[in-house]
Amino acid sequence: MFIPEKFLRHIWRFQRLQKSLKTTDGRALNILSLGTFNTHAGPDFLNAKLVIGEVHVEGDIEIHSLSSSWHKHKHSTDSRYDSVVLNVVFDNDVQLLHAPTLELKHFLNDSLHKVIVSCIKDEQDLQKTQHIPCHPLNLDVPISERMLLLEALALDRLFRKGNDLMSNSFSVLNEFLNSPKMYLELKLIYGICVALGYSTNTKPMARLAERFLGLYPNMILLKPSTFTEQRAIIEAILFLLSGLVPLRASFHPHCETTSSDDRESELEQFKKYASIVNGLPFQLPKPLGADEWMFFRLRPFNFPTLRIAGFAEIVARHLQQPFIEVVKDVAKSSISLKRKVVYMESLFLVEPYAYWKTHFRFSNKASRVPSLIGSSRASEIVINVLLPLMYAEAKQTNDETGIAATLDIFKNYPKQVASTLSLETVESYLGSDFTVKSGFVEQGILELRKNFCNEFKCLECNIGTRFLNR
Repeated sequence: MFIPEKFLRHIWRFQRLQKSLKTTDGRALNILSLGTFNTHAGPDFLNAKLVIGEVHVEGDIEIHSLSSSWHKHKHSTDSRYDSVVLNVVFDNDVQLLHAPTLELKHFLNDSLHKVIVSCIKDEQDLQKTQHIPCHPLNLDVPISERMLLLEALALDRLFRKGNDLMSNSFSVLNEFLNSPKMYLELKLIYGICVALGYSTNTKPMARLAERFLGLYPNMILLKPSTFTEQRAIIEAILFLLSGLVPLRASFHPHCETTSSDDRESELEQFKKYASIVNGLPFQLPKPLGADEWMFFRLRPFNFPTLRIAGFAEIVARHLQQPFIEVVKDVAKSSISLKRKVVYMESLFLVEPYAYWKTHFRFSNKASRVPSLIGSSRASEIVINVLLPLMYAEAKQTNDETGIAATLDIFKNYPKQVASTLSLETVESYLGSDFTVKSGFVEQGILELRKNFCNEFKCLECNIGTRFLNR
């Protein structure tokens, strides 16, 4: 019987199973952690913890209605599935050898009909507004007290992000320890690159940044004749390091072109990159794998190809005029908050250029690309990378003026809530009539949701303890 995979995911996610489980080869299966539900390409649940027989295993879980779907979906040739430690299937129609298999139909905790009805209800519940656990009791607390908690959490978030950026080091940066200004600038470059990955491509962007920063001393020594030439060099290096471009520009196994004209355009771009890099006086390190990058379920505007191209523009600007010292002066100046914010965001706004005026990714031609990095992402970089780094550096150097100037911008940063989940949190925490106009409040909301509400840490929350103590 074919059961839709979304129902099977609910069965696993909400454990509508018997207590005693066995794999198809007869070994006892104990579940220590279900794993994290994956909404992107790759296995269905990530980082699960299991005991199979007497062996503790950690890895990912893939779910199918039929076990034969593993081969049908070509998972065996996709490196994202190399970490799968358990197949969860409804019907084991073929024996899989790469990992143990749990056949669900033998271990349901009720009749199939009742379990499917429960799965339908689970799906409906997940579509409902996700209020925080103490809603609506929390609305009885004076809003001034609720705002105080958000302010404290927002500051905690600023401190933590700044400290993480300052402490997150790798061997490439160690040679700059005796040059604090350069060290700080490289930390900023690293943070910008990671921020451009969103949550979906954060890890490959971090690995790309590490490889690229290893070449940064060589980049400083290069003296291109124009800004356009400098940007082209950086773009070529980044795309070859990303693995999204083959080292030999004769074919591209990861994309399917839609027309012969676009195929020619793609090959010309690859040859251009290869020509630029072959002319450099240094060698590139080993590139990432192309399958490390996520495009699945992403809007074209958020494709990593656009973000990498935008990052190339930012680095080229930075090589001409390093950002930190200039931004510190702007933050301490007497100009209006609005002008300070506009200037900071302008550092990270990138319009499409060259090939990227008409492409969201290689072999994916578009009539027009509106931007490589828009105002929303630019403001996120300022709030989550630039200001935390400025604050952490000011604290380290006991720059009281810098601390005060950075906090003033952070607390009054004009920004509305972007995500649906954050809007739902605002509604259930501050009320449906409250309008967020400050990035400071948004940061507090994000911290509240992620580190308290989602983790049910009500006993550690000033609001939650009021009701639990009753």
